[in-house]
Amino acid sequence: VDRPLIQHAVEEARAAGIEDFIFVISKGKEMLKDHFLPHDGLNKTLASRGKTREIEMLATCEIPEKNLPLAYQDEPL
Repeated sequence: VDRPLIQHAVEEARAAGIEDFIFVISKGKEMLKDHFLPHDGLNKTLASRGKTREIEMLATCEIPEKNLPLAYQDEPL
């Protein structure tokens, strides 16, 4: 309920050992990639407030940018 469905799928795939993901999106939908990229500024803010639990929760869904290329699709198949 508190996370997007795609995040559950990524977490399950990572638990199975998958490290690289390719999302097929349309132009303007880069928000999907942004969701999974590390957020250094947010992590620093949380650390300064002693929110280690929240930092750990974020780390479970972070995917390094090199492991998260996007494929653009102009129209649905």
